[in-house]
This record gives sequence, C-alpha cells and structure tokens, in this order.
Amino acid sequence: MDPYLEDPDYWQGFHNQLIGHLSDSINRVLPEGYIAFVEQRLVILPDDRLRQAEIALIKHPVTTIGTVGAGQAESQRGRPDGIVSAMTEEVYDWFIEIRTSRKRPRRVVTVIEVLSPANKAPGSEGRREYQRKQTEIMHGDSHLLEIDLLRFGAHTVAAPLENLPPRESWDYIVSLHRFTDRFRCAFWLNRLSEPLPEVLVPLLPDDEDVLLDLQAAYREAYLSGRFFEDIDYSQPLPAR
Repeated sequence: MDPYLEDPDYWQGFHNQLIGHLSDSINRVLPEGYIAFVEQRLVILPDDRLRQAEIALIKHPVTTIGTVGAGQAESQRGRPDGIVSAMTEEVYDWFIEIRTSRKRPRRVVTVIEVLSPANKAPGSEGRREYQRKQTEIMHGDSHLLEIDLLRFGAHTVAAPLENLPPRESWDYIVSLHRFTDRFRCAFWLNRLSEPLPEVLVPLLPDDEDVLLDLQAAYREAYLSGRFFEDIDYSQPLPAR
C-alpha cells in the first residue's frame, strides 16, 4: 500500500479506481448465479478537509419555477418561487454489493465497503451514518466485508479494536462479518511494508467462498489511475 494515496488530493480518485477494480476482480471469480454491482449512497461530510477526499461531488444550482398563469393560480396556491439545495455539495460513497442473479431468488448476499475519511472522522455525522448502515447489515442476512486502507481516523470496522492485536503492530485491516456467524469477525492485518492480503469473500452457505486478491486490485487501481505520474515522493511521508 502507498501511504501517499491517503492525501485528500489523491484518495478520491484512488478509492474510485479501487472499487471498480475490486468489482471486476470479484466478477471474474464468482460462480454462476452471482453478480457484483457497484452502488452508491449519499453521505454527510464532517468538514472541508474531508470534502476533498470523497468520491463524487455534484453541485446543484437554484431551480426557478416559471410564472403561473391566471387559470392555474388556484391550483398552484403556496407554490414556491424556486428550489435550492440545502447542502452546497452532495457526496456519494461507492461500495459493492454481491447479489444473486435471476437464476436464484433475488437478494443481497455480501456488502463490500472500502472505508473513506468521512467514515472514520471521530464524532462526525458521516461516521454515525456509516455505523448505522454497518449495524443494519450485521443484523440482517448479508455478509459484510470492510476494507480499511487508511491509517488515520477512528477505528470503525466491525471487528472490535479491544479484541485485536495492539494497534501499533498493524497499519491496515480487513474485517469480515458473516451473517451465518453473527458473534464473530474474521480479520486480516497488514503492515505498510507488506503486500495487501488475499481475503475470503463469502457467498450463500451452500457455495464456497471466493478469493479476492487485494494487492492485485490495488496495483491495477494505482497503475490505471497513473498516480505515479503526479505524486511527489520526495515529500515527507504523510503522518499517521
């Protein structure tokens, strides 16, 4: 993993690239009857610094409403003069859902999250929103695979920090909660100097897990995004 990618100037593009390559990698190994889709949700940003680290920004101008004719006046009572976004920026976080295809009863089998800075900002609404979604999934009938490649921010994945090896002994974590094993989480720990691990992606109980090579997906995201062209590696390493 490259810690320079944690810079807000690069994380937006890298997260986007990584989600796409992870989805492609999973679809190549999924058995018949499953498909991985890239999905998105609106998130609330905690501050301006984190705005730069998100996935997509969509700005909405004022929408004005045309003049009402005399014949329409009665039916348009109370009509506003215009509509404006209450938030100047709408931000969408991308994630992956593995679903059953039309050959099986339709359902979401596994949710894969790559954590963003907004998910890990202590005390932020973005983190609270993420944790609400996390709890909902963990109490439902879908597996949850969380990939945290950010060294800073609050511990947010489902595997409890107090039950893990000392925090100073690892930099990145992948947490897997299976709906078939509700009271435990598998985890993979990774040091900055080590390749990212291969991790198991669970499907329905009658089907075997598939193997996801995180390092291969990371490499493809890094190269296809040409981050090596723009990152100044002569600068000090970003602090944890």
